[in-house]
Amino acid sequence: QFDINDFYDVKYTGNVGKTLRELQGIDNQYGQKRIKSIDTLDWEDDFDTIILGHVSQLSNLVGENYTSYIINNCIKYNKKLVSFSILQDCSSLEMNNISYYFPNVPSLPHNFSTKLHIVSKPVIGIVGTSSKQGKFSIQLEIRRELIKRGYRVGQLGTEPSSALFGIDEVYPMGYERSVYVKGFDAVLSINALMFNIERKKPDLIIFGSQSHCLLRRLEDEFEYTVLNHELFLGAMADAYIMCINANDEIDYIDRIKVYLESLYGAQIICFVISPFIIDTDYTGVERRRRITDSEKKIFIQRLNQIFHIPAISLDDNNLSNYLANVILRIVL
Repeated sequence: QFDINDFYDVKYTGNVGKTLRELQGIDNQYGQKRIKSIDTLDWEDDFDTIILGHVSQLSNLVGENYTSYIINNCIKYNKKLVSFSILQDCSSLEMNNISYYFPNVPSLPHNFSTKLHIVSKPVIGIVGTSSKQGKFSIQLEIRRELIKRGYRVGQLGTEPSSALFGIDEVYPMGYERSVYVKGFDAVLSINALMFNIERKKPDLIIFGSQSHCLLRRLEDEFEYTVLNHELFLGAMADAYIMCINANDEIDYIDRIKVYLESLYGAQIICFVISPFIIDTDYTGVERRRRITDSEKKIFIQRLNQIFHIPAISLDDNNLSNYLANVILRIVL
């Protein structure tokens, strides 16, 4: 448990001065916090830790090494450091006894067992048809609701921020991933993490994937979902909650459904619909817009008729309670 003092960015992003509610729609105790310029941070203030997001692209654009800037100040003012990206050279931090963390899955040791563990607890996967569908938020909402009802929830996170949310194990396979295994070694690593979670005796285990499950087209290497495939094989889900967009093709949704259900005999137990879609105007410019209640209702009815699977919108106020009920009714 920890409190966040403030949020900082660089002036070049245009975020400084905006509230978290304006930027991210955050409506909790931090929603009215305004983003401050990193240049105004008083390093002598009474705080313990700096959380450093992904800044490599920003550093390249601006021409300033923000990682080095943060590391040097952590050393100077004796602050702990959590980084979402790999810290390539930690010797200066270690020499100055600075506590630091970044998610990391190293190569397997030579004596690593090649036998897979069969996880005896129910495993729920949160997957989707694209990025920016709220998959990580859904995982946190489900866990919060089930814990409130008295269940012990284990969790494998694929986001670099996972440890900050108290998630049991981290497999950081997303943006600027720090995973150094692939193929069957990746499957073994994920399976070992799931086994570590199971040893804590949870009632069920949740994990979430990155971006989309299957490629839509063949021309782009980034469309290939090899990392997600390794995740699905290693995590061995019993059921999936699938995030979709209201303008996703039914054929594409069905392909993913068939693919996921064929791996381990799992089933899709619910669809969660993103309230936003990307429209392309007559100039070819893509714009993100919120779907109307009418569009949402029509799409949910269509899903029910075709797949006979319950569906709910991501912005439904009853989301966490609804998903918890679906999980408890079908899986536990």
